[in-house]
Amino acid sequence: MNKNANKTNNNKKRIMLVICAITAITAGAVRLFYTPIGGRDKTPHAQYLTLTDRFTHDTSSFTEGLFVRDGELYESTGRKGQSKIMKNIDPTTGIPEKATALSDEIFGEGATYYNGKIYMLTYKSQKGLIFNGETLEQQQALSYPREGWGLTTDGEYLIASDGSSNLYFMDENFNTLKTLKVKYKLRSVRNINELEYING
Repeated sequence: MNKNANKTNNNKKRIMLVICAITAITAGAVRLFYTPIGGRDKTPHAQYLTLTDRFTHDTSSFTEGLFVRDGELYESTGRKGQSKIMKNIDPTTGIPEKATALSDEIFGEGATYYNGKIYMLTYKSQKGLIFNGETLEQQQALSYPREGWGLTTDGEYLIASDGSSNLYFMDENFNTLKTLKVKYKLRSVRNINELEYING
């Protein structure tokens, strides 16, 4: 009886292996002969990552803006009562060389370096903040007509997102000079948040 049970189990295993092999071959053949319109296969491919190190970070603050300038790491954080702008953060301790806390009612958002100053958005306070680029001393708080989400620069404009499908190109006083609606395949891309401008 044990021999029969073993034979049955072995047969089941063989059948499963054959099914798996046929499935793999079929999937490979479909992929081999399938070319989407436009000629390029746009199927997402798995990416594998390896953890190489861990760095300390203050878990009471949410990272909203992050940029590097002259080899120094800057971070703007959000959370009422915890929002701040920080400079030259030590990756081993998480302690910044300089930091400026925002008032308790403000939820900080994206930040970027532009024309010698740091510009930072606030989530729902409708304020754009300007800091000294070296000392992090707050210099101005200007009116801002939208929710603040992401912020970057192309070197000519400040570029902001507000969670819609729009990018707002602004001057140094947060005045909107032009708006760009982001679309993919004729559909608006909503919830645009963190912005990076590469080679800007």
